[in-house]
Amino acid sequence: MGNDTSYSSYKLIHSIVFFTCLLIGFSISASAESKLNAVPSKKYFEEYLLMQELQKNMVFDGIVESVDPRLQIEAKECGQANAFYSRSQTKIILCYEYMKQSDAVIDYLYPYPRETIQNRSLLKTGVFMGVLMHELGHAIVHLKDVPVLGNQEDAADSIATIIMLELAKKSPQQGKTMIVGSLAHDWGTRQNGVAKMILSKDLYADEHPLNEQRVFNRICLAYGSNPALFVDTAKQLKLPESRAKRCAGEYQSTKKAVDLLIGSQIQ
Repeated sequence: MGNDTSYSSYKLIHSIVFFTCLLIGFSISASAESKLNAVPSKKYFEEYLLMQELQKNMVFDGIVESVDPRLQIEAKECGQANAFYSRSQTKIILCYEYMKQSDAVIDYLYPYPRETIQNRSLLKTGVFMGVLMHELGHAIVHLKDVPVLGNQEDAADSIATIIMLELAKKSPQQGKTMIVGSLAHDWGTRQNGVAKMILSKDLYADEHPLNEQRVFNRICLAYGSNPALFVDTAKQLKLPESRAKRCAGEYQSTKKAVDLLIGSQIQ
């Protein structure tokens, strides 16, 4: 958390994140044991507390079980800022380091008091939800044996964005802020022009597309889903008109594909 955020403020953020996850519509599982395991950490105690609360209340269990009963989520200290899906373990790993780093990015991009604590908490929830749904996308591709002709990272991004857009329909303004938070994080952590020239071979050879491409693909889906709601975000990111006019079609075709996989689970 940022230096301006006291422990009491953290508890407020903690509460908003938790209740926002409930608000956007995750179904609570009837299972006796949570699909999420929060591993204790003294170094990342605040991140652990949040994940422990989500574990206790089984917030993500419904959607995880709908993908595959074998799927698990583990939040832990990893030694690096990362989040990934492990095929061998059938498990999504969320690293506390990534959560802390992403919080710092939002604190930098949206400093207090210019941005309220409540709004920043929604932005941070969006980053968290974005990465969790992205890794869930990888799990869906694996566990449902989805044939992917293109880049698997693009496929996971598309699945994640459609899920977030569907959940956001239950509370459009809060949902929009969360999606903006996820986009802002990815845009804010992109490589600068000099780094691209120096490291271009590694960047272009990576399995992940450039952050700029990922952000534009995702805002196109968001704009295509609800132009009136996302028009200001599209303008802020300078989505070209030539692309914007195709976004409704991109959204419809992508949503149709995701609906065939898990659509009934996120209505």
